[in-house]
Amino acid sequence: MIELNPEFVAEGDEVAEGAPVESSDTGESDATDESSMDGSDTSSDVTDTDSSGDVPCPDDCLFDGINHACVDGTCEAGFYNVIFEDTYAGEQNPSQPHGFEDRLRVASGQGMAQRAFLELPLLDTLPPGLESMTVTLVVYSDTGPTMIDMHRVMEPWSANTLTWMSMPMTEALGGPTSLQSGFTEIDLSDYLEAAAGNPSYGISLRTMSANDIQLRSSEDPSGMTPQVHYELRW
Repeated sequence: MIELNPEFVAEGDEVAEGAPVESSDTGESDATDESSMDGSDTSSDVTDTDSSGDVPCPDDCLFDGINHACVDGTCEAGFYNVIFEDTYAGEQNPSQPHGFEDRLRVASGQGMAQRAFLELPLLDTLPPGLESMTVTLVVYSDTGPTMIDMHRVMEPWSANTLTWMSMPMTEALGGPTSLQSGFTEIDLSDYLEAAAGNPSYGISLRTMSANDIQLRSSEDPSGMTPQVHYELRW
């Protein structure tokens, strides 16, 4: 079972108070600190560290409205992001948009083909200086097991207006991917490689299977909507 929308909480190590430093008795009761008499600052220049004592990040680790963890000078984030822009196109009703429906339908067959389209939020606004990135699509299927094919969308589109007649151009990504009944995590490494240096317009799902596939859409009232899971270091 995949737990959706976990809160990613970074907790710094608790810093214990240091023990007091015992000073030696010189025997001179009126001895005073010369530096305190002349008003000079005796504190040394110390580089700030985070609560765990590690080297701080050069800037804060704020991304997508969340201040993420800083470990040894590196920002780390792991979180889910809900997909709000999704739809499907059907060959049987080529001029009909489906962005308002609570299911994304994927099917094959002469005159009966259906293709789903999902945005991938945040991929155009990732923090600079990424050291590593893992991105996973999470969908809930009412049908399965079966196989689906992923395609990178290469043009802008809108869930409110996309139809079979107005589908954007796409390109195939790798081979078929297994889809289970219930939740399935789909690795998007092939998409990231193909889309590198280009705007992100999301993915399209197709199938050559005889099974008609129904995925929960962003309109699904149960909350089992498509999401993207990010693991980032920068």
